[in-house]
Amino acid sequence: MRGVRVGGRQDRGMAPVRKGRKASFVVAVCLFVALAVASAVAWRCHSRPDAGVVRAVDSLNVCAGLLRHDHPDSAYALAAKAYTLSQDYPDGRSEALCHQMYICFLRMDYATERRLYDELQSFVAIR
Repeated sequence: MRGVRVGGRQDRGMAPVRKGRKASFVVAVCLFVALAVASAVAWRCHSRPDAGVVRAVDSLNVCAGLLRHDHPDSAYALAAKAYTLSQDYPDGRSEALCHQMYICFLRMDYATERRLYDELQSFVAIR
């Protein structure tokens, strides 16, 4: 019905829409979104460290932080242990380095503190 006047205007008509084309477009968009979500979830799961390691490193760092004024030697040992456990956990690793640097500062061991600081800066720059 081309050329029919509707509401004072002439209807120009629309091109016919094929239903198969619209449905395939919707399916393609749904598949794309599903693949994007699945890849994001897979990336997130594989980029996270093990939960047991995270708990252990965080516990060691908390203990090192609590003991660093009263028992700096024990705190340094706990921070060193947290550092060795946290190879796949960058936040725990940097916190352990900070505890070690602070204890070296209290001991006035500035050479070791500087070495730890440089290691922390190179580690943070890589992230």
